[in-house]
Amino acid sequence: MTQEVTKDQLSKMLFDTARAKAILANQNALAHNEILKRTPAWKGNVKEYGNKLVTVLINAERKEFDKVEKAENTLPEFKGQNVIDEAFEKSHKIIHLLARMAFTDYDELEIVLKAFAKDRKSVLGIAKKIK
Repeated sequence: MTQEVTKDQLSKMLFDTARAKAILANQNALAHNEILKRTPAWKGNVKEYGNKLVTVLINAERKEFDKVEKAENTLPEFKGQNVIDEAFEKSHKIIHLLARMAFTDYDELEIVLKAFAKDRKSVLGIAKKIK
């Protein structure tokens, strides 16, 4: 039996999902900018604006990440699962894979992702055979 979701519940779920994605994106941006800071490329405008960006990302982490971490520690469905770290690691791996690809491959990657969304089982079956 499926339970109907109200408009307010749906709105909250969409907001919570967007917040979680933003937190992960900010975490990844912070991690990559911290790496970039240790390279010769971190000078001039990159350094000036990059330092401001890093400060904003750190503040966002302090403000938002704590809320998610609190939820992870209090909600029974997340208790003891380390969901945040796992989600960060998985998204971090995907970003690394994307970074290694040529931007010209993104059109084909979009096709694969759309196919995955339509027929997950088939796409995974093909991928596992190729892997």
